[in-house]
Amino acid sequence: MAKSWKKSDVTYLRRYADKRTVVDLARRFGAEESEIRTKLQELGLESADGDSGSAGGFDDPQLPKFQEGIEALAKGDAKRAAKLFGEVAAKAEQIEVAERARRYQAAARLQLDKAAADDVDSYLEAVLLRNDGDLDEALKLCRAKANRDEERFLYLSAGILALQGEFDEAAEALGRAVELNPKNRVHAYHDTDFQELRRSEDHRKLFEA
Repeated sequence: MAKSWKKSDVTYLRRYADKRTVVDLARRFGAEESEIRTKLQELGLESADGDSGSAGGFDDPQLPKFQEGIEALAKGDAKRAAKLFGEVAAKAEQIEVAERARRYQAAARLQLDKAAADDVDSYLEAVLLRNDGDLDEALKLCRAKANRDEERFLYLSAGILALQGEFDEAAEALGRAVELNPKNRVHAYHDTDFQELRRSEDHRKLFEA
């Protein structure tokens, strides 16, 4: 989970950033090093080990793309950030820029790995809730994850909505799940959760090959 920065945290950074390393600051705030670097860059500060969260001080054609990666990481888009940093690392003319990009790419990949693990746990929890008959809670959990176009959650939420008789919403969610993974059309054709939805003339095309 990304750190929520309090006013007191920012005050501490402004006062002590240049006296602490990024590692020390990460330990102090219980945050990822990438989050510390991002905040340092946002505040225009530099840590004791000279890490400002940017590649400032270098003149390299890849710096604009490096900055894009920083911004993507700050917005929580670790997938795009990892891609951008990888491109910078591969094409940078200066070794220092390439090395810094690799460090950031590793941090972004770590965030992706953690997010993937969280998704697995959340998906299993949603399945258990659905199997226990707690459809509302299962749907709430699915919707929180499906906003990221995670097709497993979309498919599961579609089945729950179909069971609840919310056929239009179910069809919309299933349609998105099929777009992301065409195999979901086959699964839905045989899934008893969609039995009533398959009978609907308005939505029958969803199940046709």
